[in-house]
Amino acid sequence: MKPIVALVGDEIATFVVATLRPGGGAARFNPALMVGGGFFYFYPILKKRIQHLDYPEDPVHANSAGYATLAARLLTRRKQQQAQATKQQQDQQPAGETA
Repeated sequence: MKPIVALVGDEIATFVVATLRPGGGAARFNPALMVGGGFFYFYPILKKRIQHLDYPEDPVHANSAGYATLAARLLTRRKQQQAQATKQQQDQQPAGETA
């Protein structure tokens, strides 16, 4: 491992450990997930100091995949709400009338 990667990895690990320490407010993240391209450089270093550190199947694209999944769910919910509102409007119209 290149010395600069080890140095930066140690700095990141120190910051993350301080953030995730019990009572530090972020201890509820168990497991903690590592995502992004830095995974390939820094995961082994961080894993030594953060035993509950884990990673998704595709750490590089995990954020974009998560946002895309969230967007799809929100779109589905919006479509369901619109369909429900349309049905309610149709149910409220007197028989024989059309909008």
